[in-house]
Amino acid sequence: MIPRLVLLGASALAVLAVVVVTRSDGRPAPSVLVAVCDVARAAREGDHDRARAVFFDDAHEPLHQLATTATGGGDRGAAARLLEAKNVVESAEPGPTPVAADDLVDATRAALAATGDPSPPPCP
Repeated sequence: MIPRLVLLGASALAVLAVVVVTRSDGRPAPSVLVAVCDVARAAREGDHDRARAVFFDDAHEPLHQLATTATGGGDRGAAARLLEAKNVVESAEPGPTPVAADDLVDATRAALAATGDPSPPPCP
C-alpha cells in the first residue's frame, strides 16, 4: 500500500506540471507545448542534458502526433515546419541550441493553431 504522503506529493506534482503554461483564459496549455517550452528553457540555460532528456522523454512522440493531426486538419505546411524543427532539435549535438529550441516552440504553436487551438500561449 502506498503511503498517503507519497500519493499526496505525487498528486501535487501532477497538478503543478499541468499548470506550468496557461492560456490567457486560464486553461492549461497542451502538454506538448509545456514540454517544448521546457526544452527551450533548458537550451537557453545551456543545460544540454536536460534539454535532450525532456525532448525525448516528453516531447518527441507528442510532436509526431501533433504533426499527424495538423496534416489531417489540412495544414501540411504547419506539419512540415513542425517536423523540420523537431529534426533540428533531435539531431543537435550535444543538445539543441536556444535558436533551434525557440524555432520548435514557434512551430509547435503554429501546428496547434492549425489544429484548432485558438490561442496557444507563449512560453513563460
